[in-house]
Amino acid sequence: MPGLRIHHPTATNCTLLVSHPGEIKSFLRNKNKGRLPKDYHIRLDNDGNCIVSETVWLRLKEAGANFIILNEVADPPAQLVGMNDSSVYTPAMKREINEALVDIAPPGVKSYVSEYNG
Repeated sequence: MPGLRIHHPTATNCTLLVSHPGEIKSFLRNKNKGRLPKDYHIRLDNDGNCIVSETVWLRLKEAGANFIILNEVADPPAQLVGMNDSSVYTPAMKREINEALVDIAPPGVKSYVSEYNG
């Protein structure tokens, strides 16, 4: 699925938090209807660019965010949450994480730390 490379004119090398307004009036009238606003975390590189989906781009426009489209990216990189460099985890760190998971895992659940080599 293609992505869109967007650009912010002033911000670089940061994460911008853009709140989409959602249907907040409906939510305040009746808690069973409507939805809460959604926050989009846009991680900008050193040039002020970020690759997003078309849906996220539409939500950013609705929120009034100050971005422009640079180009379409045919094969965008996978979006990862957290640390994406597996070399950061040493064997000792993995062992400590496993021991901590054993302490908090429900009875009968075997925990383990796997390595993602995307």
